[in-house]
Amino acid sequence: MRRALIIRTGAVGDVVLTQPVLAALKHQYPEIKTDVLGNKTNLSLLIEGGYAETALSIDRREMTPLFVKDGLPSTAIRRIMQTYDLVVSYLPDPDGVFTSNIRQTSNGQVLTGSARPIPHLRTHMTQVLMAVLRPLNIHSMDLPPTLRVPPSSVPDCYSTREQVIALHPGSGGKYKCWPPDRYAALIKRIDALGFRPLITVGPADDDTLSELLSLVDKDSLFLFQNRSLTEIACMLSQCRAMIGNDTGITHLAAAVGTPVIALFGPTDPAVWGPRGQNVHILWGNENIEEDAGIRSWGGPYAERALTDIEVDHVMEVLVGLEGVGKHSKQIH
Repeated sequence: MRRALIIRTGAVGDVVLTQPVLAALKHQYPEIKTDVLGNKTNLSLLIEGGYAETALSIDRREMTPLFVKDGLPSTAIRRIMQTYDLVVSYLPDPDGVFTSNIRQTSNGQVLTGSARPIPHLRTHMTQVLMAVLRPLNIHSMDLPPTLRVPPSSVPDCYSTREQVIALHPGSGGKYKCWPPDRYAALIKRIDALGFRPLITVGPADDDTLSELLSLVDKDSLFLFQNRSLTEIACMLSQCRAMIGNDTGITHLAAAVGTPVIALFGPTDPAVWGPRGQNVHILWGNENIEEDAGIRSWGGPYAERALTDIEVDHVMEVLVGLEGVGKHSKQIH
């Protein structure tokens, strides 16, 4: 197999969780060249990391016929699709129109996978996404998301790993956000430890940022705002640790190898939690140490409250991280 196309829409976290699929294909077919189709901005992470060759935008006008029953794609799109030996699509397609058009357009094998959790099963999304590869005899590859970052273009003030701890107080859903006043208290505690807090925020986090900045000394922190995903990945790779909500940036931090403390409440970390060698998930009042393997979760899912996570608990985990406690000031 020489060429593959992965069709994956979604946000940053969705792209990060899909990286193991590309890694598994590369492991099975070392010479394979893989392209990705979806949101080009988010998929740039896979290009920069060397996991995919080209990112194609699904919003291109030429793609429209693929979504229309009996649609007739342009000659250019047909030529592109006919170059692939394998097409893997995670695109929601309840009526099967898109998949049918892809099968008629492509000469290769077409596999469709689910991008949603399995109902009533607490199966992690990396495993859900990997299941699409079973027809290729790729089974049970337990690969945590891993992203390489290019040489950092981040300004020098952000690149001293000894001093910076990143925090991401926002999320795509307000219900997934730890309260800003607790982030403010945490920032003050981190500053007292001798580390410089660095706040990452995106365009959707303006309200959260405004409330947070009203509660802290702005001169005590770095603000990393509206940067490219590549810059954010580079910056996170330089930090001693990262603390964040259930959001794509938290997954990104874990994928670049930064120690992560992920704050979960209403969403299930068994399904959506970041994965990696040094990931700690605070789920309500429980501390869960992740590792490179899939955790065995017992019992049914029960929603927990983000407000059950206390600042003292976060600090206890943070100081216990390798590379944080031994570099912190002695606080008496």
